Amino acid sequence: MSETKTGDPRDKFLNACVWHGSLDEAAAILAAHPEIASSDVYTAAILGDDTAVRRFLELDPGNATAKGGPRGWDALTYLCFSKYLRLDRARSDGFVRAATALLDAGASANTGFYEAGHGSTRRTADTSASNGPRRTGSCWRGSKRFPGFVLRPSPAAFRSKAAGQVAAS
Repeated sequence: MSETKTGDPRDKFLNACVWHGSLDEAAAILAAHPEIASSDVYTAAILGDDTAVRRFLELDPGNATAKGGPRGWDALTYLCFSKYLRLDRARSDGFVRAATALLDAGASANTGFYEAGHGSTRRTADTSASNGPRRTGSCWRGSKRFPGFVLRPSPAAFRSKAAGQVAAS
């Protein structure tokens, strides 16, 4: 699903946090509207805020699979396509914990969306590595082209890989 254009600062923030480019616009929106950071499971996921993700899952377990925000994605899709994941190394462990919490609560590692305008290309969490350079992550393995993040297909494999690499780092 493509992005919707609204004047809502939260929607603008979520749109500014995905795909290519810097975090300058997202940082400016967040500075002007700090309440956005804790507004819902989508903003928590896109920021790698595992504590907030777990809080939203405790409030409603359906948040693990609910679609929302300006792109109509679930929280794991926002997490996997987050520029913060790609550009802010200090958040890496939080992203691992947030993704693990979402998967444990029922999110699908095969989540994604169809990108209209590109022949209805399916973009999935496990192909998010093609969006640009990524660091080796605790819950993902690198591709040959990018030292990147590719989501494991099952929560058990995901947790096993996460535990091994977090301990090694």
